[in-house]
Amino acid sequence: KRQELPWGAGKVVFAEAVGAGLSRAALDRAGEVVLSPRWSGLALREGAGRPRRSFKNLCQEAGIPAWLRERLPVLRVDGEAAWIGEVGVAAEFRCAPGEPGLVPVWER
Repeated sequence: KRQELPWGAGKVVFAEAVGAGLSRAALDRAGEVVLSPRWSGLALREGAGRPRRSFKNLCQEAGIPAWLRERLPVLRVDGEAAWIGEVGVAAEFRCAPGEPGLVPVWER
């Protein structure tokens, strides 16, 4: 089963998975889940115990060109970045092994 949301000229597709992507439980207990553009101060923690990294640093490390950065979709859960297109899922929202999850993919 796939769910999708429009984004720019493309869409973000959410495919159901087990042990991958965003934790379904974390999304189910969230108050607000929205797809938004980047915002000032946007940062994301890629792994447990790792520091939060700025949007700019994450994009540079992922090799995302500057012209594309403003177009990247960001899944915002209760005000926090849970996923950034082309970058990945935040550690706090990552699915545990064996747990139901949703894998977001930005189709440009």
